Amino acid sequence: MNADIPPPGYKTDHSLVTIIINTKSNPRGPGFWKLNTSLLFEQEYVELIKKAISVVSEQYKYDNEIDDIRKRILCEVLKMEIRASSISFAKQIKLRMANLEATLELEIQNLVNETKSCSTDEDRDNLVIK
Repeated sequence: MNADIPPPGYKTDHSLVTIIINTKSNPRGPGFWKLNTSLLFEQEYVELIKKAISVVSEQYKYDNEIDDIRKRILCEVLKMEIRASSISFAKQIKLRMANLEATLELEIQNLVNETKSCSTDEDRDNLVIK
């Protein structure tokens, strides 16, 4: 974006303002991943992460004292696995919630339709909520 105010023109006390707007924007990247800490209250998630840590730790098990490079590799691989497991689990939760929301919306719409078909208050009172 660029803005400019050129000097006033001949016999005028007004200035011309020009604005050039670039309509092309830079695409946004994935950014940094942040752990959704509410997942820590989900027992299923906690067990998933414990299992991932156990599997990665077993893969990088070393008989002797673990050297500094292997410690760093273990740490990076653990972070990578926790991130991947967390993202996958969060997607599953989001899908479950979307399905539940769709089901509830359908049930609400069905109830609205049933109440519209009732001609009296007594008919509405006799509706059975499933």
